[in-house]
Amino acid sequence: MPAIYRNSKKFLVIPSEYKYVNTALVSSTSNTTYAAVKLGIQNLTLALHSTFTSHNLSAIIYPEQKNLVVKIGSPSQSGRNGILAALTGSPVVTVPAGFSPKTADAPVGVPIGMEILGMPWSEGKLLGIAERISEIVHMRRMPQFAEGAVESKAFEAVPKIVPDTRDISKVYPLGTL
Repeated sequence: MPAIYRNSKKFLVIPSEYKYVNTALVSSTSNTTYAAVKLGIQNLTLALHSTFTSHNLSAIIYPEQKNLVVKIGSPSQSGRNGILAALTGSPVVTVPAGFSPKTADAPVGVPIGMEILGMPWSEGKLLGIAERISEIVHMRRMPQFAEGAVESKAFEAVPKIVPDTRDISKVYPLGTL
């Protein structure tokens, strides 16, 4: 998390956080482009609602993202379509839609999802659509690591875990566990 000092032009930004800090500075309400961006979001929301109304739609279905997911630890998930629901405040449900072709890094492929977007307060309808799609199109696969037998160890009793609190300052009340 970047350290920013109030009433000062000095600040420290961890290199991996540069992009996030720059985005925050650009999207700040004090930025001169804020009003235009806000208006653009409002226009997008109106256009989306107009599309639903004029075509008598219950939902809009589209790929969850235009690119395959990036590897764990990558700095961004560029190409995500989920921004439409986030910007417009519309409810959305994501369901499995298939798998990418196999690669060296993903020997069974990468799961691909589709989003089902609706008008405000249509969550029940969206969940019904998602349930029906899941019944018709069986896209879930058992993860490769779980295909074999999984050993388990039976416990006679649930082990009690006691946290080590010796390094916690006395100014923080711990309560009882």
